[in-house]
Amino acid sequence: MNKTENDFEILKRIMKLQKQSEKELIKIWHTMFDENPEIKSRKYMIAKLAYKIQELAYGGLDVETENKIRNCVKKVTKKRP
Repeated sequence: MNKTENDFEILKRIMKLQKQSEKELIKIWHTMFDENPEIKSRKYMIAKLAYKIQELAYGGLDVETENKIRNCVKKVTKKRP
């Protein structure tokens, strides 16, 4: 399978999520994560599952980017009263 075909298959998987019921999304969730969804909102589950599908296909964030995000979160949470 070439890159374009692979991209198309990934896009189809993500688009298919939109048509899934909440029950089906939770079932898919359990195949990708070892826990229940924190929020049982269709919108949330679709977004998180779509990200996970892309992460598995293309790779996740590199360590440097993850550290930058972590540092930004720390700065923001320190400023809150």
